[in-house]
Amino acid sequence: MSTVVLLMTVSTGILGPASALIRQEVVVRGSRPEEKVPSISDESPLSLPEAPSIPLAPPPGFADEESSRKSVAERLDALLRRAESEKDEANGAVLRLRAVNEMLAHALEPAASRALLQAQGASGALPSAEIRKLLDRADDLLAQVDAQPDAAAGADIEPDRRERILRWRETLGAFSAAMRLVLLPSPGQVKGEQDTALRKLARLRERNDPAVAAAAALWQSWIRLRQGEVARVLSSLPPVLLDMDLRRLPYAFYQRLLRGRALSRRGGHAAALSLLLQFEEQLHRQIEDEEQRQAMLRAVRLERFHILRDWFETLDAEKRAAERAWCVARMTRIREEMLGEDGGFYRLGEAVPLFVPSPEQMKAPAENPDAGAADKAHEPEGKKKGDSGAEGKTEEGKKGEEPKTP
Repeated sequence: MSTVVLLMTVSTGILGPASALIRQEVVVRGSRPEEKVPSISDESPLSLPEAPSIPLAPPPGFADEESSRKSVAERLDALLRRAESEKDEANGAVLRLRAVNEMLAHALEPAASRALLQAQGASGALPSAEIRKLLDRADDLLAQVDAQPDAAAGADIEPDRRERILRWRETLGAFSAAMRLVLLPSPGQVKGEQDTALRKLARLRERNDPAVAAAAALWQSWIRLRQGEVARVLSSLPPVLLDMDLRRLPYAFYQRLLRGRALSRRGGHAAALSLLLQFEEQLHRQIEDEEQRQAMLRAVRLERFHILRDWFETLDAEKRAAERAWCVARMTRIREEMLGEDGGFYRLGEAVPLFVPSPEQMKAPAENPDAGAADKAHEPEGKKKGDSGAEGKTEEGKKGEEPKTP
């Protein structure tokens, strides 16, 4: 494996933007050629390379995107037909909730993954009209569950089952509102609606299921970062270099990319780049599956590409020409390396966890109100209350503090 070591002399601290980049060296060990930094003597403006257009990795268990979409559509159709013919209102409610869970977890997953990767315009992306149709259908099904008094109030249902149905309904309602904010942003979104959605996600962060809590933390932070609440994002997400709890994948992985993005939005572009480079090395140690690891590495490199582009745009063209040239050189290198590789970006697989049981699992008891019978792998052992969907302490100056840039 080739190792790239970046040596940068920066005149400010970890979080402030560098006022001068005095020198830049790239030492390459291995077979890679030495990088050539664009000349700044040429009066022609630097040309920004476009982000590499690479598809998502194939959906888990499927050869391609189309076969996954077809399977999801067939499962949804079967669930809804069964729900319509179900005479037991509680069973009908669970079937409808499972359909909503499938929509949010699988049908919207390609769009959610592209949103996290900042690659919404990539080939294969879901049109906004289709996303809106799915979310409207999900909300309509949730309203149907609410309209069934016996299913919702549970007049003739055992208390444990009633509690699970109500908990699933609450969880899906929170995730549906979050997906609408993430995937259908508009200038007309009411702040009150956003605040309500964020409060609902905050409650989910305290759930016993680590996947539910981690997904809530991820989407809450994504929405807050878009609103410019960088400090709150940094205080709530785990440090980039803290080992991931693999029970929380894929959400734990994207939480770290989002934290790096938040650092750069606060002016710490150099710090974010340094941390993400170290995170790449950490993935080689922590992720054993080669295909999964390579897909993750591509996602990290794409995040570095976006941070370099953002940094470039903040630099004065005349006073900071050397730094701008360095950013372009690194972006060009990332693009060329990624376009020369086979494979796609790491994807969520499930935009939100799949926790409502399928019809085949409905008779099995669920000890965890958030988890279906087939989803026990998500359950923690001895998870403490207040975990908040993120591992470790993240407040600045406490355990897990980001290391300073060398």
